[in-house]
Amino acid sequence: MIQVRTANGEVKFMSTYREVCDYINRMERRKALETGNVVGWLFIRRGYETLANLYYRTPQLDKNFFTPKEKEAIGKEIGIIEILKGSIENFTQILSRSTLDVEPLRRNWCQEYCRGHGFEICELVEKK
Repeated sequence: MIQVRTANGEVKFMSTYREVCDYINRMERRKALETGNVVGWLFIRRGYETLANLYYRTPQLDKNFFTPKEKEAIGKEIGIIEILKGSIENFTQILSRSTLDVEPLRRNWCQEYCRGHGFEICELVEKK
């Protein structure tokens, strides 16, 4: 169990870091919509099918719209993980094979987000 306490004192309990990522992504998207700014923090895993659909089935998009990593993922028929930490200067794309353990990446991203936004995050262990 993972406990997140927001800067305003709201407490959330989640089972996995995937859930924490989803929670943070939703907050960041909502904040971007309200302010009109771009999303500053994002952790997304895009499957090959999603990338391929955009690449092959959206002819109005210039092929230069895609990053070199996205083109590489499409060529290798694998997914991609996109990690944004506050600004485009802190943007990373990682090829996502089925053997890649994403959980440590999610945990680090969530913890970094929480530290930078005045949140507290901790893992709770159940006693048996």
